[in-house]
Amino acid sequence: MPGSIAGLVACLTGWEIPQPVMAPLELLGGASIPLILMSFGASLTEQKMLDSPADRPTALVATAMKLVLMPAVALVLSLALGLSGTQLYAALILAALPTAQNVYNYAATYRKDEIVARDTVFLSTFLALPVMLGIAALFGG
Repeated sequence: MPGSIAGLVACLTGWEIPQPVMAPLELLGGASIPLILMSFGASLTEQKMLDSPADRPTALVATAMKLVLMPAVALVLSLALGLSGTQLYAALILAALPTAQNVYNYAATYRKDEIVARDTVFLSTFLALPVMLGIAALFGG
């Protein structure tokens, strides 16, 4: 919270962080995505996808919710808001994107449901393409 307040104050006052302070922060920020991808990749060596019978149903349901339910909810909400054409298409494609790597990152950080998160990220990454192709065929114009 204090960081958010400091950022808001800096933004509102126009104060710029000095370059010697900002350079290492930019470097660290630029490394975040590759580090998350490396962490996720390392988790793939521990066991096969859907290898845990206890976690398999949860991972499959989470994947189905991400790839089917989320675009369906986006469709209903978009139509309720009067979106059409490119706006509707964009909303549906965004809803169909795969589960982000940061879901696995949070699961690994808090040591909670790592296998489910890993399997859902992996499955949704590959299965999102056919879903998005279907959306493109139906709504892409």
